[in-house]
Amino acid sequence: MLTKIKPAYTSLMKIKFSLLLACITLTHFACKKTETTGDQPVTPPTAKLKLLTKATAKNGSNTSTTTYTYDSNKRLVSIMAGTSETVFTYNDRGELLLRSSGPLASRIELIPTYEDGRIRYVISRGYKNSVIDNERKYGYVYSSDGNVIEIDQNYGNLREVTYKLDYAGGNCIKFTSDDPTFGFYSEYTYDDKKSPNYSSNARFILGLLTGPFPVHNILTAKTTYTYAANSPSPTTNSATFTYDADGYPVTATQGSSTVTYEYTEF
Repeated sequence: MLTKIKPAYTSLMKIKFSLLLACITLTHFACKKTETTGDQPVTPPTAKLKLLTKATAKNGSNTSTTTYTYDSNKRLVSIMAGTSETVFTYNDRGELLLRSSGPLASRIELIPTYEDGRIRYVISRGYKNSVIDNERKYGYVYSSDGNVIEIDQNYGNLREVTYKLDYAGGNCIKFTSDDPTFGFYSEYTYDDKKSPNYSSNARFILGLLTGPFPVHNILTAKTTYTYAANSPSPTTNSATFTYDADGYPVTATQGSSTVTYEYTEF
C-alpha cells in the first residue's frame, strides 16, 4: 500500500539556493526558455562541449565532492555525491527513461512520459525495503514559446500542489507554490555568465520536478512564505562568483560556503 507522506521536495525548497550553488542535490529550481525537448542540450552535439565534471563544496573544515560522468554522446549518465549515486538511463532517441537515486532497496525513481517530443508527465516513486512506498505524478504545462510555466503535483487523483513559473529574459524569475502547508514564492536575479551546466543536458534532467536549471547563475534568491498568518519572515540569499575565460563559474561563494567547479572539454 502506498503511504501518503509529505513530499521531501517542499522541505528542500527552503534550502534550494545553497544546494544549487553546491550542485550536490537533485531537487533544485530555476529555468530557462528551452528550444527543443525537455532533455536536450542547447549546444549542438557536434560542437566541443565544456562539461562540469567535479564540484567541491567547503564550509569551514567540512568538504564534500560531487563528480559527474558522461557517455560518448555527451549525456550525463551518473552523479556521485559522497557514497550516494544517481544514474540516468536513455532510450534510442536520446530521451531520458529513468533517473534513479540512492541504494536499490530505498531508491527514488523519476520516470518521464513524453508527448510531442517533450516531457508531459514525471512519475516520482520512492521505495522502502524494495517495495513502492509512495508515488506522485507531476504534470507539465508549457507556454506557446516552450517554457514550463506550471507543474502540477498529484497524489493519485488528488492535486496536492501547483507550482507556477514566471520568466524574463529567458530565465525564471519567480517560482510560486500554493502548498497549503508550505506555500511560498521565490524571486531570483541572475548574472550574465554561463551556469556550470550551461552546455549539458543536466540542466534539464536535474530539474524534472521543478523546471530546468538556469542558463545563468543565480545572484540573489528571495523567498516569501505565504502558508499562514504567522509564516516566517522573508529570507534572502546571495552569492558571488569568479569565472574562467569562457565565462563559466570557477567558484561560487555564499556566506562561509564556497564551491569550486572543474570542467572537461569533450
